[in-house]
Amino acid sequence: MNPPPNRHSWTESTTWTPSPSPSCPSSSHCRNIDIPARRGAIIGDGMAYMMRALGAIGAVVDGNARDIPGIQRAGLALWATGKVPGHGPFNLIQHSIPVTVADMLIYPGDILICDGDGVTRVSPDIAHDVLAKCAEVRDKEAKSHRIFSNPDFSMEDWETYKESLG
Repeated sequence: MNPPPNRHSWTESTTWTPSPSPSCPSSSHCRNIDIPARRGAIIGDGMAYMMRALGAIGAVVDGNARDIPGIQRAGLALWATGKVPGHGPFNLIQHSIPVTVADMLIYPGDILICDGDGVTRVSPDIAHDVLAKCAEVRDKEAKSHRIFSNPDFSMEDWETYKESLG
């Protein structure tokens, strides 16, 4: 969808998609469709406080953010594709729709895994399988971390490790 001409900071959003249960946190996902793109911020500390009040614990934004210290004070985790010092007027065009953020298509209800390395999505219908596979990977990584952090690690240990992999 293209915004009407002569407007700024148009946003498509799945913002405030309700959580499936009170124990499941919600997040906000925004996409800037401004023309020209990314010249203003689509999230700042004011929106961060509003999102927190509405139950979001994080925001994934395909666009710029501003007021980063204020967003941190609001307690909202943030993953944005950039930052700028200013913004224009905001207009929410749609909500509870699929949104593409940094080439990742996010559907309402998707589970987002976010950390310092970035963001990935998990469809709810495969979440249990992904969780089981993640536990396997973490166990394998923990074992290798223990082996390689041994101060007495030797080339013999390296050969034994490689053989154990099959």
